[in-house]
This record gives sequence, C-alpha cells and structure tokens, in this order.
Amino acid sequence: AVALRVVHGEDARYTWHDLDERAGVGPSAPRVDTANELVAETMSGNEDAVVLLCERLRSEASAEVDPLSSIQWTASRALSGVERVATQRGQSIEEAIDDPFGQWSLLRDDPTIAAMVSRLETTLRTVARYVRKRQDYHTSQILDQALEYLHVHYNDPQVSLARVASEACLSPCYFSVVFKDVVGINFQRYLVNYRMDRAKDLLVNTSMKTYEISAEVGYENSSYFSTAFKRVSGLSPTEYRSQNS
Repeated sequence: AVALRVVHGEDARYTWHDLDERAGVGPSAPRVDTANELVAETMSGNEDAVVLLCERLRSEASAEVDPLSSIQWTASRALSGVERVATQRGQSIEEAIDDPFGQWSLLRDDPTIAAMVSRLETTLRTVARYVRKRQDYHTSQILDQALEYLHVHYNDPQVSLARVASEACLSPCYFSVVFKDVVGINFQRYLVNYRMDRAKDLLVNTSMKTYEISAEVGYENSSYFSTAFKRVSGLSPTEYRSQNS
C-alpha cells in the first residue's frame, strides 16, 4: 500500500486487487483454497466459519518456507475477493470498515503470524457481520411484504406457500426455510392459525352461520373447516360461540 502511494501519489485510489497482484508470493493450492473459502464464508455472513478458516491459515502458513509472506498473499487474495463480490452486489465494504486500505497496511506491518492472522480475522468478521446485517434486513423486508400479502389474501382458498413465495420473488423452498426461521412456525401452520383467529372473531362478533364463516376465512368445505377449527381450539365452532358470546 505504501509503495503504491509513492508511485501514484498520496491521494491515489486503488483496490485490494492491486494489492493482490503485488503481494509478492506465488499461489499454492492450499492457499488458493483457503483464500477462496474465506471470501465465500465472509460474504455469506458466516463469522464462525471465518474463525475456523483463519485457524487453518495459521496451521498452513507454519509449514511454509516464508510464512509471513504466505499469509500476506492469502490475506490480499481474500480481501480483494471480498471487495470484488461486494462490488458485484452493489455494496461497499467501506460501510463496514473505516479505511480498509489502511487495515491492509497495518496487516502487512504485523511482525508475527499470530498478529497478522488476528488482524485478518477481525477484518473479515467485521465484514461478515455487515453482510449478515444486510441479509437480515433484506429478509425482514421480504417477509413483511409476504405477510402483508397473506393477511389480505388469507381468505382465498387457493392461497399457498408457492403463491406467496412467488409474490416475494423467492423459490418456495427458500421461502419456506426463511419463513420458519423468522416466524417460528411453518407457513401452513401460520396460515391455519391466522384463519382460525379470524374465524373466532366472526363467531363472537357476528351472527354469521358456520358455513358462511368457513367461506369467509378461505375454506370451501365447511365440514373440513369445523374439523380444523376443533383441532386448533379444542372446541367446535358452535361450542366456541356458545362459550364466548
């Protein structure tokens, strides 16, 4: 980094890819694998995996002829990869790290393997937390939109996980996993519970017939509705109305 500033000027802008090309150590298969895995896990927001990979890096480097240079090469490749992926996603790692290039300079100046790897680990974990935070925010937005759609269309007999997932522009499989992780129960159970809550309100606050309420909350078959209602509440619709009116 210092050398680049000497050549290009103190205010020069450059990327970690520039540093990667100037790390001064040729790649070996283990170092390439570790660097690529560090990029993948960092940009997946997986801090625990980053910690384990940095431990592996310490072990691999200790077997090298020049361990410090080996770590410098791996670190530069990992950092340049993180920057590249972030750019492709329309993100900036400068939102996560103050003066990222300054961090690189400090890393190169660290005198020991332990200090160098520790700084790399801290940097990548910071980026991983930033990525995870963005993922969580994005997931929350998507889920809010999906729930809003479901709360409007719950009374449509054709509403389904696949349909709501499509509205959220997600695959049914991924949406199912995200939904359960965030809400705590699976989609179908949530839909049934939501319908039954609406049915309870109608039973207590209106004089609608059971078959009318069944249709109102999305069930075409009133017998099936009554069975589902009793399974959820422990009472038939008629019993529930009698006890709560």
